[in-house]
Amino acid sequence: MPQVVAPDAEGYLTPACIGVSARVEGQRLVAQGVATGEMLRTARELAAALTEAEQSRLAAEQ
Repeated sequence: MPQVVAPDAEGYLTPACIGVSARVEGQRLVAQGVATGEMLRTARELAAALTEAEQSRLAAEQ
């Protein structure tokens, strides 16, 4: 049976089963890891970080 989850004081929803809090900011859904408090990156942010890391690695090898 579905469980109703109410938002906290900051507007985050935190379903206990996934360990992530999520809320809407403007047109974006933002997520935060409950255990670490770290904001989770979007697919676009992850791709940019991977590209940057690869470019840094290649520059360091030269």
